[in-house]
Amino acid sequence: MADRSTPRLSIWDAMHAALALSQRAIDEVRALSRQEGPRGPKGDAGKDGRLPVVKEWQSRVHYAGDVVRHNGSTYQALEDTGAEPPGDNWGELAGRGMDGRGFTVRGTYNAATEYRMNDIVMIGSSSFVAKADSPGELPGDGWQLWAGAGKRGKEGPPGPKGERGESEAPIIRVDVDPDNMSIRLVKKSGEIISVDLSPIAERILEAAR
Repeated sequence: MADRSTPRLSIWDAMHAALALSQRAIDEVRALSRQEGPRGPKGDAGKDGRLPVVKEWQSRVHYAGDVVRHNGSTYQALEDTGAEPPGDNWGELAGRGMDGRGFTVRGTYNAATEYRMNDIVMIGSSSFVAKADSPGELPGDGWQLWAGAGKRGKEGPPGPKGERGESEAPIIRVDVDPDNMSIRLVKKSGEIISVDLSPIAERILEAAR
């Protein structure tokens, strides 16, 4: 007679139990793999990582790692090569920059003049800068306002009334000298002005003859 006290497991129950045990074993392995292991021995020193001295490129064989400067750019040889950079044998470390262009003051704008980028001209109390070579007529899309003409400001308040100036010193005395045919005008300031009447008298005598 069979023992009914022990439960019987189906094949599905057995597979479920086996999967659970497998998952537990996998979790334990993962936990162990995350633990830091013992430190290994110190490795050998690596090669010097400094960049070689940059030299001017010459028409000769350059060896892998050599760094040269050519036509404003810097290259490093990727292998032994006698080719001129740039090329497949060279790696570009630094490319040549664009030439800078400053501003050039060209005076008053003249429609018949050929202008280039960054030229500055004056017209109507304002200045404009050319945005490109051959910018065309001004004003236009080829020009950028550089400095506009200022607006007339408001009229300020009147200033204080000035003091009245002194009038010229008046004449206080007239002296007549008939013997010398002259008169003297004496001003209040003490200045004396002499007037010779002889030429006038001679003209009168000539007219009377």
